[in-house]
Amino acid sequence: MKIRSRTEVTIEKHEIRTIKVSSGNGSTFCKTCNEQTMSLTPEQLASLLHVSVPEIRRQIDASEIHLANSNGGTGLICGRSLETNESLDPPAFRITAAG
Repeated sequence: MKIRSRTEVTIEKHEIRTIKVSSGNGSTFCKTCNEQTMSLTPEQLASLLHVSVPEIRRQIDASEIHLANSNGGTGLICGRSLETNESLDPPAFRITAAG
């Protein structure tokens, strides 16, 4: 009688994109995360993801990503929400200050 052995190997691939933003955007306080975070405009994120701004707005409305308002009151997307969001493609972004 022959005994067979079988080995399964599972490989997971995780991709993280690092985005360097200019000091013009900089750090913004996010009330949801309760911390300083780097941020992007909806237009910048739409361009990076190759999707439309309405699609970004849909993700904001669905709480997939959230806004962190800047001092000027403009809606900026919280960088922390991009780092933890698994529904994005690629799945994770890390936003850092350029320089």
